[in-house]
Amino acid sequence: MPRLPFYLGRIGKTNIGWAVITVFGLYSFVFAKNQVDKQRYENLKAKERMLNSNTGTYEVTSTRRFVKAD
Repeated sequence: MPRLPFYLGRIGKTNIGWAVITVFGLYSFVFAKNQVDKQRYENLKAKERMLNSNTGTYEVTSTRRFVKAD
């Protein structure tokens, strides 16, 4: 079996594994945080649109219908 130009022992392989896991974990955290922030922003915009659409004075025209009086 040919030898590699360098030999990684058990500790070297363990360190490489931890490095890969750490980088992957940090990337996953940042990705999840950005997704949560994006969803929170969309929810905030929807709430703002609902609040803005419910302004003004309304007159009752029947028992269950409202007409915006501008």
